[in-house]
Amino acid sequence: MLDLNNFTSTQTLLLNFFMQKIYYFFYSILFVLLFTNCDLKNKESEPISVFTKIYDNANFDKAYFPTDIKQVGDSGFVILGHTPSTKSSFHSAYIMKIDSKGKFEWESSSDEIVNPVSELIPVGNDFKFICMGSVNTNPYLATVSKDLTQNLNLNSGLTYPLAASSLKDGSFLIETFDIKGGKSTQLSKINAGGSTSFTKSYEVFEDVSEKIFRNSIYQGIPVPFFVGEAANGNYFFNAYSNFTLTMIFTDGSGNQKSQVAGERYDGSAMTNALLLSNGKYATSNYIGTGENIFSVENSLIDSSVAKIKGNLLPEISRNARVIIKRATINSKNVVLYGTDTKNGQIVIFAYDETAGNLLGVKYLGSTNKFEMGGFTITKDGGLIVAGRSLVAGRFSRICVFKLSADDANALVAQSVK
Repeated sequence: MLDLNNFTSTQTLLLNFFMQKIYYFFYSILFVLLFTNCDLKNKESEPISVFTKIYDNANFDKAYFPTDIKQVGDSGFVILGHTPSTKSSFHSAYIMKIDSKGKFEWESSSDEIVNPVSELIPVGNDFKFICMGSVNTNPYLATVSKDLTQNLNLNSGLTYPLAASSLKDGSFLIETFDIKGGKSTQLSKINAGGSTSFTKSYEVFEDVSEKIFRNSIYQGIPVPFFVGEAANGNYFFNAYSNFTLTMIFTDGSGNQKSQVAGERYDGSAMTNALLLSNGKYATSNYIGTGENIFSVENSLIDSSVAKIKGNLLPEISRNARVIIKRATINSKNVVLYGTDTKNGQIVIFAYDETAGNLLGVKYLGSTNKFEMGGFTITKDGGLIVAGRSLVAGRFSRICVFKLSADDANALVAQSVK
């Protein structure tokens, strides 16, 4: 024990000096802790504009495959996807809801409706999507909900929906396949109440029902079926027709006008197309080796896929699924291509819609393998991307990347040389 009475004056001064230092040090630490605590509370009250999430699941036998993501009224997000069913070979439709910060809220799946083939489509205050009945294989219009029971059978005479899209007038363009006959593709325009405006058939001239079935249960290389709205009230779709996988253009009643022919079923093929504001198209296609070509400002004249010129992108996964969307970012009209790379990353390419030049590229994901599911522009001017991640190299889980408005602006900030 210290005896202060025996200290010299010099020792006493030194002791007082060190005690003052300890005193100031202690209160400095206390001040910092209090300040930091207040700062953290302030940060927690601010909206989170950037996050990365992988949604794990304790059921090791489950797998999830996202296909689209949209923002809802509470600023949270709904994710559309599919998961293997325990009752049939088809994959059950699957919905997951997360809040604005990426926190999981609820999920729902149904063995009654399977294989969603459209994006999430806003209809009134709801989001809907086109899928297939697991028993009758008819196209259904399903409403996003916690129980997935609000499902409308759109047409009992059609089977095997392959692709679908909403139209400007509120109806739907749906590509289906006649699985009973096995030799024709149909294109139908159907409104939200189930009434059909037209249905047209396009002959394949040989039985491809086995190919259609295998594609519907996700076996082999996915076939890039798609539909869309062309200029002047016309339509386009990618389908088995005339012994090939071909992109067909129709008039407003579904009558064929022209085509961009593929090479049989396993050669060169269109993978997606989107009408631009000037009447031309942003397109993606692959050549016979599966390597990908992107082309902005494409006129798509009556021709063949093999003649399309564009940017060959060997980094993209072979036979990749490609999503193409128009957007306005930082007052600039751009075309966004979303897909995945051979080295296991999600990637978004941004092109100037008018000039067609590449503006920027954004890569997402590392360590695990990642694949593109869907993406959309968010209310805060950023981007949100849903994808599939292979956790530990084998467990297929949903992942989400939320990018800020600054991230989106940087993506389109300058041309890539």
